[in-house]
Parts: sequence; C-alpha cells; structure tokens
Amino acid sequence: MKPVSPCDILIVGGGVIGLTLANALACTTNASVSLIEKKTWLTPSHSEICLSSVPVSALTWSSIQLMKNLGIWSLIPSQYLCFLDQMIVWDQEGIGSLHLNAATTGYPYMGCLIENHRLEEALLLKLKTTRVQLLDQVELISICDNNESVLLDTNQGYFKAKLVIGADGSCSMLRALSGMPTISKSCLHHAIVCQIQTHFSSPQQAWQVFQKTGVLAVLPLSSPDLLSRKAIVWSTLPHIAHQLMHMNDAEFSAAFLKASEQCVGEIQNMSARLCIPLVQRHVKKYYINRIVLVGDAAHTIHPLAGQGMNLGLLDVAALAHLIRNTSSLMHQATLQAMLAQYQALRQQENHLMRYAMHFLQHFFCQQSPGLHSFRQFGMQSLNQSKWMKNFLIRYAMGLKKNSSVLMDVDLTV
Repeated sequence: MKPVSPCDILIVGGGVIGLTLANALACTTNASVSLIEKKTWLTPSHSEICLSSVPVSALTWSSIQLMKNLGIWSLIPSQYLCFLDQMIVWDQEGIGSLHLNAATTGYPYMGCLIENHRLEEALLLKLKTTRVQLLDQVELISICDNNESVLLDTNQGYFKAKLVIGADGSCSMLRALSGMPTISKSCLHHAIVCQIQTHFSSPQQAWQVFQKTGVLAVLPLSSPDLLSRKAIVWSTLPHIAHQLMHMNDAEFSAAFLKASEQCVGEIQNMSARLCIPLVQRHVKKYYINRIVLVGDAAHTIHPLAGQGMNLGLLDVAALAHLIRNTSSLMHQATLQAMLAQYQALRQQENHLMRYAMHFLQHFFCQQSPGLHSFRQFGMQSLNQSKWMKNFLIRYAMGLKKNSSVLMDVDLTV
C-alpha cells in the first residue's frame, strides 16, 4: 500500500512561481507546507555565464520588492542581474518611436532581466532554511477532492492536504485532473527565443520593434566579457518562425540584422534557438473546492510586454497575504470565501492585461492606411508627452495601486 504524506498546504509545481509562493507561505502562516515538482531540481551553483536558450524574465520594480521582502534578492549574485533603465519601441512600417527612461519617474530602473534558473537557485536556497518540505521527481496520477481535504495519487505515494495550490505552469496537470474549465486561443504567433552576443554595448537598454508579421524584442543580459549578451524574443507568424528555425546561423543573423534595423549591430555568437507556439489561456474560475491555481496554470498571455511572470508573482502575493492562519483552511465555507476574495483581487487585472496584449498585437499587425497613419501620430504624440510616458512606465513597473499594495504587504505571521 502506498504511504500517505499529510500537510495543510500542498503546492504543485517548483518553478519560480511555486518556489516564491512556498517562501511567502513560510512567512505568512504557521500551516505545514509541502511542495512537489515533476522535474529534478539542480544543485545551486554559481556557474559561469554563457550563451543559452534558457527562459529569461523581466521582473518589474514591484516584483523585485516582493523578492526583497522575502529575503530572496540578496541571495542572487549581482553578476547575474541586468537592470533595465531605458527602452526604445518603434513601428517598422513608419517613423513613430517611443523612448522610455526610468530616470523621468524618479526611479533608478524600470526592472531587471534575469535568467529563470538563477532566480530558482536563490529561491531554493532560501526555502531550505524554512520548514517547507521539498520533493522532486513527483508525478501526478489522479486526485480526489472533497469538502474536507484533497488526496493526490502520485508515483511517490499519496499526498493529503487541506488546500492544494497549482503552480505547475501553462500545461498544468493539476488543472487538467481537477477538470477546471479552461479557454485556450492561439495568439497566431510562434516565439523564437535565443541569446546572442554583439559588439554593441548599451547594458541597460532594451529594444522592441513592431512588424506587420509580429514583434521583435531585444533584451539586455548580464555580460561578464567584452561582448554584450542579449536575449531575443521574436514573435512572428508560424510559417516565418519555421523558416527562421531552419536557417543556419549566418542566415538567421542576416534576417535579425534586417528586422532589428541594426539596433544592436551584427551577431557575433549565438545560442541554440527554441520555437514556442504562443497560446492565450485562462481558467473561468481560479478555484474549485480545495484546489486553487496561480500563475501560468491560471492564465497565459502574449509575451510582447514581458508581464507573464509578474502577473504570476502578483497572484502569489495576493494568495499568501490571504492565507494568514490555518483556521481558514479547516472550514469549507471560510476557505471558499477566502479563495473567492483571491479571485476577486486577481482575475480582473489578469483579464485586463490579456485584453491589452491582444489589442496591441493586432493594432500593430493591421496594415490599413488609416490605421497606419493613426499609429504614427499616436506614437509620436505619446513620445512627446512626459506625463503619459511616465504613466506608461509606472504601469509597466507594476506601480499600480493594487499591485504595489500586494507587493508591500507585511509578509510575517
């Protein structure tokens, strides 16, 4: 017979979102917390910086404050961080451009670029100083949810919890097994992701060009040597993505140089390329009985604004703030009220961001003459308005009233 491992709260998924939530719960509640992950966690190591196609996140100012509040930020070696203070956005089909600078808002930077695995290493390091139980190589088989607890059958035995939180990403197995109604829609784009090195050095500046076939973003990364390291996220039509993936490095470099309008010069070195089909996905309801979802398990958006990870961290801050005592987990009615409050805090903002990304994607891809002229006028007018640019920068930094309140909550029991 399989063993049963009981706990108050079980987190499914050990990526950045799941690990951050576990750290936050270690601060906000005395409940027993366990975290299970399908993959094997790598041993934290200050390995050498090199070109790779690993995921990169653009953490906003507010997300960084959350990491600081949890004692995570100081555990990340500075050589892995690249702070972003400027961004240039333009329309390839016209003359309009937008220049954003954090200095105009009174803040030293807008956000920070970091490879996900570097953040995970720091989160794991901090988590090992808490009472949270960590288990990897755990695969879900089935779940049984009732009014008193949730029983999960896995390859390593049964896990029983009063509350199960799904942080297992966009292809969430917990979401699928729980039967939560989910709406999925293709973004009609595939993202080509890789890292490059160039001679052009502008270490704290990002570039983004809107094309009629998609969006190309060039993001600065920490660079230990003379060549400047950058991440490319090139969202484009599937057939173009197929062509880009089958090019050799010289052909891809030439295509990138043309598409980027030489904003960072020629590629000197390049990592392997990944192609990711982009899907916009959201669950109709964030919870069912004693199961609740956070991050990509609950919602995904087009990456053109780099907000996906930050929305997930806002979910984490909201849920951890609400789970402040174990009594809320004991009674079904109390738990349901708390989960409904979490959904009310987060679902509307996540929907608004999803609509905004959908609008921007289609607004810049449409090529009618009237719309083209309107885009140029709008971008030039926005670039000339200090107030509007500052509002846009503050919004992108996560300094919205609701977001800043969540990130600055007292994360102590």
